[in-house]
This record gives sequence, C-alpha cells and structure tokens, in this order.
Amino acid sequence: MIASFSLAFDNNFSTGDKIVVFGEEGVVASMGMRSTKITLTYSGEELCMPNSKVASEIVKTYSVFKERRAELEFVISKDTENVKLLAICDHVGEVRGSTAFKHGEPITTTPH
Repeated sequence: MIASFSLAFDNNFSTGDKIVVFGEEGVVASMGMRSTKITLTYSGEELCMPNSKVASEIVKTYSVFKERRAELEFVISKDTENVKLLAICDHVGEVRGSTAFKHGEPITTTPH
C-alpha cells in the first residue's frame, strides 16, 4: 500500500507516459492501488506489475522529452548508385520530419 502512495505522490510517471521498467518498454495504461499496467510497445501485450516492485525499480520515463535522438546504421553496398543513396537520405529526412540530410553534404561510409 505504501508503494502505491509513493508512486502517486512522487509523480515520476502517470497514465499515458512512455516508460521502461524491468527492461520492458511501454505506455502506462493504468495505475491502481496494488498494481501498474503498461501496454508493451512492440508486442501490444499488457504487463501488470505490483506497485511494490515498481517503486523499488529504476524507471526511465520518456514522455517528458519532446524530442529523442536516434542513431541509425545503414549497411549499403559500395555499388549502390548515388541516386539511390540520395533517395535514402530524403526518406530518412521525411520520417524524421526535418531536413537532417541535405543534398551536397558529405555522405560518410565505413568499410565492412
């Protein structure tokens, strides 16, 4: 019971927040007196965790950040045509919602 009050009053996360706890990533579906439920990001499964365990675990909360950084590695054949390379850069920029990759900027490669 004390763990429930600790979770409620600490305001570390709340319903709708994206968190990682016990190595599982998901969105907080509900917080009750005895347990917290999250919907797992990749499988859609619901994970029900006792509040006593959650209160003693390190919880990463991602909802407080408006932006996130991601590092992507593309393995592309050295024979790939420049037109296709530029199309990949355009697509990544569209997904990101910005012009992170601009034509004319150097494209670095790492030999594998």
